[in-house]
Amino acid sequence: MNLDDADKRLLFDTIAEIYDLVRPRYPRSLIDDLEEACHLEGSGKILEIGPGTGQLTKSLAERGLNIDCVEIGSKLAGIARSRLSEFPNIRIKIGNFEKMKYKANYYDLAVFGTSFKWVDPKKRVPRVARLLHEDGYLVLIETHHINGGTKQFFIDSQTCYKLYDPNTSDTFQLPDPTEVITRKYEEETKKCFSTVLSRVYEQEVQYSTAEYQKLLRTYSDVLAMNEKSRKAFLDCIAEIIESKYAGYIKKRYLFELFVAKQKTSP
Repeated sequence: MNLDDADKRLLFDTIAEIYDLVRPRYPRSLIDDLEEACHLEGSGKILEIGPGTGQLTKSLAERGLNIDCVEIGSKLAGIARSRLSEFPNIRIKIGNFEKMKYKANYYDLAVFGTSFKWVDPKKRVPRVARLLHEDGYLVLIETHHINGGTKQFFIDSQTCYKLYDPNTSDTFQLPDPTEVITRKYEEETKKCFSTVLSRVYEQEVQYSTAEYQKLLRTYSDVLAMNEKSRKAFLDCIAEIIESKYAGYIKKRYLFELFVAKQKTSP
């Protein structure tokens, strides 16, 4: 199945419950730094684009912030609404951020939690800039897969990728933390925003065979496989974990917090 990003982003809604169960949570220290860098207070008005099942949203809601969310997936939004039902300061709309109407010069902060890449590159920065008031903030949180955890497993598993994903490079390997390219969108945002902060956080998560299979099912490239290839790929991964790693592996993540401030018009 050959899908562009506009189509791939819709696939996450098909596995909403699995996505909620297995995707890693953002570190608390990242949320603390976000709040401090953006000088947020309880009265702050936030627009969250692509909240998914509301994991980041809840962390912000617990700090008393007012948040408008827009999520393109109805099932993802449904889980988010259930998770956030106790917070009257949260509003969730289902729709396409690129087409929805919002008040101009209204928000203190626009935040994308691992969702910026799914928005049209020609529209995302100018649109956000129009919605933020003067001195408002743009926050991007990115998730990077890095070398660590059960290192040999990620070498062994390349056999499965090469069998079922023709785009797999013969020389692929996970990067060390120092090799991760951060501030990826700084060039794109600099016309409208000035960089305030770029900080990274490492986290290691253990997965059973079944949990790791579920995690892989939430990745866009695996979701885009046809059903037969996806099953064979996941079975291949499971065989390696069970036969070589006693049913458990550890995976290491690097989260990046990028904060930029709206430039004041001359």
